Amino acid sequence: MLSIDQYERLKVLCEDNHELSSLVETYENMALSDISFASHEIKNKLAYLKTSIQLIEKKTPEATDNKYWNNMTNTLEDIINYMKRLSLYRYSYKNADKSEVNLSSVLYSLPDLLDERIDEVLEETPEDKIDTASDFSFDVEDNLIVKINEDQLTCMLLEVLVNACEAATSSDTINIASKKINPSEVTITISNPGVSEFDINQAVLPFFTTKEKHAGLGLSILHQTCLLNNGKYSVDCSNGITSVSITLPLF
Repeated sequence: MLSIDQYERLKVLCEDNHELSSLVETYENMALSDISFASHEIKNKLAYLKTSIQLIEKKTPEATDNKYWNNMTNTLEDIINYMKRLSLYRYSYKNADKSEVNLSSVLYSLPDLLDERIDEVLEETPEDKIDTASDFSFDVEDNLIVKINEDQLTCMLLEVLVNACEAATSSDTINIASKKINPSEVTITISNPGVSEFDINQAVLPFFTTKEKHAGLGLSILHQTCLLNNGKYSVDCSNGITSVSITLPLF
């Protein structure tokens, strides 16, 4: 995975060398196509397995009394959820169509989108307990427009918000803020109480995680989305607060 500095250097090299630019674009498209095909095939196999398990349980209900059967079905659900996360990560690489996006509208929608994600997780794995902050505060500047794919922007911000909620407690408040820092850039900051010391360069690596049943792709999605949109990110852990800041160019 390229760092932001490496990606910027590669962009400069490609600007000066059209042959290199064409090769990089071809390789990128081939890689995404291969991953997409493999992902589709795996999902089809998993869907067959899940349907088969449901049919067996319907015809032989006593199967659910067997701990090995339950371990198998739980493992299958873990793999299915892992593939969903992998699809989101793959999408963060896609050079999707961009449009003018009102940043404040997206930021205000995040808590509701978070609730929808939690409902989906609980529906698929009811035994999973999810703690989220009981409240959100906003310090958002209006009328800030960025040119980006709105789905990718929302996905990236939601990943950061999920991490913040997992680090917080049910009595904590998560702050979501945006500020125009100069005529051409805006910074979005999501902050939660508690200091979570970690190496951001390691945390954004795909599949790196210290949490059980996590794919380790949330911050990788942040990293890749910033790469595609000339963005930057940073993490500050001080004064009992952990803040993730994302800077994007204004339209």
